[in-house]
Amino acid sequence: MNSLNAKKHIATMNPTLESHKNANAVKTMKTTLRMKCFYCGHWNRVPANKIFIEQNTSDSKVKAYIRVYEPLEVVKCKTCGKVIAEQKELIRIVKSAIKEECS
Repeated sequence: MNSLNAKKHIATMNPTLESHKNANAVKTMKTTLRMKCFYCGHWNRVPANKIFIEQNTSDSKVKAYIRVYEPLEVVKCKTCGKVIAEQKELIRIVKSAIKEECS
C-alpha cells in the first residue's frame, strides 16, 4: 500500500538582494526560522525577515505571492560549526510529496 507524506525541503535561491528589492516585494516581517543542518541533522534557529514576492501569473486579475526568508546574519550550526545560512541568500521552503511503501 502506498501513502503520500508531505516533507519539507529547503531550497536556496541565489538572486542578489538588490534584485528582490527591485521586484514587487510586498511585506517584510521579522521571524525566527528553524533550519535543519545538512551535515549533522541538528535543528538551529535562524533570525530572518519573511518576505512576500509577487509572482507573475497568466491572468492579470490573479496575484500570486512567494514566501521567502532573508537571513539577518551568518548562522553556523551549534554542533558541527558549519555555515547554514548567509545574508546574501534567499531561502524558500518547498513541500514535496514522498511515496513510501508500508509493509
